[in-house]
Amino acid sequence: MSRPTLRIVLIATAALAGTKVWLQDRYHRAIYDEALMAAYQGKAAASCQKELERRWVRLGALTLSPLGVRIGNPETPVALWDTNNPLWDVRYRHPHVMLAAAPRGDIQCAFDIVAGLASVDISATQ
Repeated sequence: MSRPTLRIVLIATAALAGTKVWLQDRYHRAIYDEALMAAYQGKAAASCQKELERRWVRLGALTLSPLGVRIGNPETPVALWDTNNPLWDVRYRHPHVMLAAAPRGDIQCAFDIVAGLASVDISATQ
């Protein structure tokens, strides 16, 4: 084999390996998200409804629909390198079930599965 042919084979093999890793990651995340939503959607909806009723009574009854699963809470003020901070796991490791209010798109709720707490974000814009 000549050198240009060998380069093409090497590049094609690297592209196939990269595609395989990417597809496995996508499938793993999709299955993980689906399993967490199926397991915790009811508990998350109940906790988010309680939080909405407790802090935002004037909004009335809202129907919550699932948005997906997020790993970590970006609103927690912890730096990536601050691994000794007690909130580091909340910021970068805890899975959160994300729900949104059906009649209004500007209300989102994040339910921390590990801590069992819901946080409502009214400022999310449409």
